[in-house]
Amino acid sequence: MLILFRTARPSEIRRTHEKRKTGRSFRRHRRRADTWNLTSFSWTAAENWYWFAKKSHRTKIMSSVWDAAIGDVIQADWNHDGRIDHTMIVTKDTGRDLLVTYHTSNQVNYSLKKIIDRYRSHGAKYYAHRVGSY
Repeated sequence: MLILFRTARPSEIRRTHEKRKTGRSFRRHRRRADTWNLTSFSWTAAENWYWFAKKSHRTKIMSSVWDAAIGDVIQADWNHDGRIDHTMIVTKDTGRDLLVTYHTSNQVNYSLKKIIDRYRSHGAKYYAHRVGSY
């Protein structure tokens, strides 16, 4: 099972570090509705998944997002600051476009071309990871 990861916007969540009895590091999130929830760093930061995938050699980083296939992971650095901001999974290939699914605003089968066009002026950079056998 593959899990989507995203970096939360500062306006949505205020973070504080918290160590559990297990010794693992968790972040405590205070959401706008004043509800609390605990999640691991890998769940809250797409950047952590990128480094895990790259260093563990469990994925192959491809030279172009257009080489991605169904089940592969595409990550975005929206403002080209060197930090991965978002993770998406390729869920459909129409032959003319890749459709991706991601948790932010619960998008299913959304056009990758539209995403790239939307962030073109920001200088966004994209990374594609081949997942599974390669």
